[in-house]
Amino acid sequence: MSMPRARDLGIPFEGETGTLNAITDIAGIEVGHTTLIEGQSVRTGVTIIHPRGKRDHDPVYAGHSAFNGNGEMTGAAWIDEGGLLEGPIGITTEF
Repeated sequence: MSMPRARDLGIPFEGETGTLNAITDIAGIEVGHTTLIEGQSVRTGVTIIHPRGKRDHDPVYAGHSAFNGNGEMTGAAWIDEGGLLEGPIGITTEF
Protein backbone atom coordinates (compact mmCIF):
# COMPACT_ATOMS: atom_id res chain seq x y z
CA MET A 1 0.00 0.00 0.00
CA SER A 2 1.47 3.35 -0.99
CA MET A 3 1.06 6.59 0.89
CA PRO A 4 -0.95 9.36 -0.82
CA ARG A 5 1.08 12.13 -2.45
CA ALA A 6 0.68 15.74 -1.30
CA ARG A 7 -1.07 16.81 -4.52
CA ASP A 8 -3.53 13.92 -4.13
CA LEU A 9 -4.46 15.35 -0.71
CA GLY A 10 -5.17 18.75 -2.23
CA ILE A 11 -2.00 20.48 -1.01
CA PRO A 12 -1.30 23.18 -3.61
CA PHE A 13 2.08 23.52 -5.31
CA GLU A 14 3.12 25.89 -8.07
CA GLY A 15 3.99 24.44 -11.46
CA GLU A 16 3.32 21.09 -13.06
CA THR A 17 4.93 17.72 -12.40
CA GLY A 18 7.18 16.14 -14.99
CA THR A 19 6.36 13.03 -16.98
CA LEU A 20 7.52 10.67 -14.22
CA ASN A 21 6.97 13.09 -11.30
CA ALA A 22 10.57 12.34 -10.33
CA ILE A 23 13.88 14.14 -9.87
CA THR A 24 15.05 12.54 -13.11
CA ASP A 25 12.44 14.60 -15.01
CA ILE A 26 14.92 17.49 -14.73
CA ALA A 27 17.17 17.56 -17.80
CA GLY A 28 20.77 16.57 -17.10
CA ILE A 29 20.30 15.03 -13.65
CA GLU A 30 21.55 11.47 -13.18
CA VAL A 31 20.66 9.34 -10.16
CA GLY A 32 22.04 5.99 -9.03
CA HIS A 33 21.47 3.84 -5.97
CA THR A 34 22.41 0.58 -4.35
CA THR A 35 21.12 -1.38 -1.38
CA LEU A 36 23.26 -3.74 0.68
CA ILE A 37 21.67 -6.52 2.69
CA GLU A 38 23.90 -8.95 4.57
CA GLY A 39 22.63 -11.54 7.00
CA GLN A 40 19.98 -10.55 9.52
CA SER A 41 21.49 -7.27 10.66
CA VAL A 42 22.96 -5.23 7.80
CA ARG A 43 20.51 -3.05 5.92
CA THR A 44 22.07 -0.01 4.29
CA GLY A 45 22.20 1.80 1.01
CA VAL A 46 23.21 4.93 -0.80
CA THR A 47 21.65 7.20 -3.41
CA ILE A 48 23.94 9.40 -5.50
CA ILE A 49 22.65 12.45 -7.38
CA HIS A 50 24.78 14.06 -10.10
CA PRO A 51 23.14 17.51 -10.54
CA ARG A 52 24.62 18.08 -14.00
CA GLY A 53 25.24 14.46 -14.98
CA LYS A 54 28.25 12.24 -14.35
CA ARG A 55 30.53 14.04 -16.80
CA ASP A 56 29.85 17.66 -15.80
CA HIS A 57 31.16 18.78 -12.41
CA ASP A 58 30.52 22.49 -12.85
CA PRO A 59 29.26 23.95 -9.56
CA VAL A 60 25.55 24.27 -8.81
CA TYR A 61 23.88 26.62 -6.32
CA ALA A 62 23.24 24.75 -3.08
CA GLY A 63 21.84 24.96 0.42
CA HIS A 64 21.39 22.44 3.22
CA SER A 65 19.10 21.62 6.10
CA ALA A 66 19.41 19.14 8.96
CA PHE A 67 16.16 17.18 8.97
CA ASN A 68 16.47 15.99 12.56
CA GLY A 69 19.66 17.70 13.71
CA ASN A 70 21.49 14.40 13.99
CA GLY A 71 24.25 13.06 11.79
CA GLU A 72 27.07 14.41 9.71
CA MET A 73 26.66 16.49 6.59
CA THR A 74 30.06 16.38 4.94
CA GLY A 75 30.51 19.42 2.74
CA ALA A 76 28.03 21.65 4.58
CA ALA A 77 30.80 24.08 5.54
CA TRP A 78 31.75 24.47 1.85
CA ILE A 79 28.13 25.24 0.99
CA ASP A 80 27.95 27.79 3.84
CA GLU A 81 31.15 29.43 2.62
CA GLY A 82 30.40 29.76 -1.07
CA GLY A 83 26.80 28.70 -1.69
CA LEU A 84 27.93 26.24 -4.34
CA LEU A 85 28.28 22.47 -4.59
CA GLU A 86 30.80 20.70 -6.79
CA GLY A 87 30.38 17.02 -7.51
CA PRO A 88 27.73 14.47 -6.57
CA ILE A 89 25.32 14.43 -3.60
CA GLY A 90 25.29 11.26 -1.52
CA ILE A 91 22.34 10.29 0.69
CA THR A 92 22.68 7.28 2.96
CA THR A 93 21.29 5.73 6.12
CA GLU A 94 21.82 2.60 8.18
CA PHE A 95 19.34 0.34 9.90
